[in-house]
Amino acid sequence: MQKLHILLIAILLCSSCQKNWLTTCNDSNTSLYRMAGFRVGVAADVFLLQTNAAYRNIVINQFNVVIPVNSFLIYKIHPQPNFFDFSEYDYLADFCKTYNKHMEGANLIWQHYLPDWINNFQGDEQDWEALAKNHIQTIVSRYKGVVESWMVVNEALNEDGTLADNIWLQHIGDSYIEKFFRWAHDADPGAKLFYNDYDLENNVQKLSAALNLADMLRGKGINIYGIGMQMHNEIQFPTPDEINKAAMQIINHNYKVYYSEWDISCNLYKNKTALTADMMKQQKYLIKTVVQGYKELPSKYQYGISFWGVGDADSWIRTNYNRIDWPLLYDDNYTAKPAYCGFIEALNSPL
Repeated sequence: MQKLHILLIAILLCSSCQKNWLTTCNDSNTSLYRMAGFRVGVAADVFLLQTNAAYRNIVINQFNVVIPVNSFLIYKIHPQPNFFDFSEYDYLADFCKTYNKHMEGANLIWQHYLPDWINNFQGDEQDWEALAKNHIQTIVSRYKGVVESWMVVNEALNEDGTLADNIWLQHIGDSYIEKFFRWAHDADPGAKLFYNDYDLENNVQKLSAALNLADMLRGKGINIYGIGMQMHNEIQFPTPDEINKAAMQIINHNYKVYYSEWDISCNLYKNKTALTADMMKQQKYLIKTVVQGYKELPSKYQYGISFWGVGDADSWIRTNYNRIDWPLLYDDNYTAKPAYCGFIEALNSPL
């Protein structure tokens, strides 16, 4: 009987420890960017910054880089041939100036979310070049000295490393990437220019192609500052070791390493209906281990780590894949998750 009593107490204590482990993670006295030796950013939604105080306070207190999560989409910023809507970009520029944040220009020009006038555009190669050049240089010139870095070209490669068949390749040819970088540089020679893509951390062939592309452009005198690894991960893959190896490969080619759109999906197969303690532990472990690995990279190659959203409710994964998921540092109520504390623990751990 006494042994049973002791066992029940142990079970209750264990349950209490688990509950405390799940609830004691908070961000009230910590700040990611103030603790990190590198930039820590977030893709921010203008509407939520304007209307949700909890969301706004997290962006202000936790991050020192702000990325326009949707404002960069061409159909929003350039909806008509002779009209640019800069309202959201301008708001973010003012926000960053007010709160001393770095502003990043995400996906300067992309092959998705195009307005009808571009999809239906009729013209020869020179006409298409003029369209793209006007788009790029109008935006970059407006924010010269304000936006510090641009993801100039985004997702230009297939999984096998070949060039993706997109509207720019079809109408301008395989020189379109070189031209886009040149036009961006000409509009703001001081801006840091990146190539950005997904699956670079776990697809050796695609990463090799991205680096070969960057090296080829650099050989033509184009200064690509770094490589953006999007890092749309899952809690079980890729492994931290795979991510670290990819980062080292980028460094070996003398580019800055940027984890540019990080989130960690917990429900890839749509078989979960709630976030469990085990899933949170796995997510926390991956965050902590990957950040520790990033800290160990030579500091001159660390450009930063940015998350693609603030709270789980805002994640693109829910809308894009029509599934419940919990991929970010904060939950639906903007409460810090164990993943957040994993980041803090990594920052606090010795090298």
